[in-house]
Amino acid sequence: MVKVMPVNRIACKADLEELRLVFGDPALEKRSAESPTKSVLDIELVCMGHEPDLGVELEKMAHPLKIKVDVIDILKGNDLQFRRDSEAQVEVDNGKLIVKSFYPMNLLSKLSLEKTMIGDWRELVDSIMIDFHYDGVVLNPSMIDIPDKKSIVDGSYTIPDDHGHIRIKITDLLSESIELDTEA
Repeated sequence: MVKVMPVNRIACKADLEELRLVFGDPALEKRSAESPTKSVLDIELVCMGHEPDLGVELEKMAHPLKIKVDVIDILKGNDLQFRRDSEAQVEVDNGKLIVKSFYPMNLLSKLSLEKTMIGDWRELVDSIMIDFHYDGVVLNPSMIDIPDKKSIVDGSYTIPDDHGHIRIKITDLLSESIELDTEA
């Protein structure tokens, strides 16, 4: 269980009061009766600063239930990461579908921590799939660009004359993807 404490101020013991309701759950009491020495609930408290012994206070509130509490203080540089969606810019120009840019935010964040430099967005792409007759429900790609280990995706694709609604799916090296619709 994750509890995000109030932000922009120090979390205090009074902020824990609403968690008392959780400790009255009959399922937790049953689990505690079956294994009295094991933790029945793991809780992560995410905060921006906190009073000392905040985790210990929560464990006391849960008594007689045994719980495990981790306090993650984002001001102290914990490894807490928020996921961000990828972004891409796709254009149609002279009968071609052109991917102008692609920003796989989670991959870029990881690469920045490793201090890895990327020269071309196409180096971050695992595959591009395009459905030139997208039905609005199922992506049925008629064009798939999956480069081998020594090459990168093209990024520019000829649109067939008989095209309909176009949907493109770009997947990065972490297997996260973005899907976009475009009109030609």
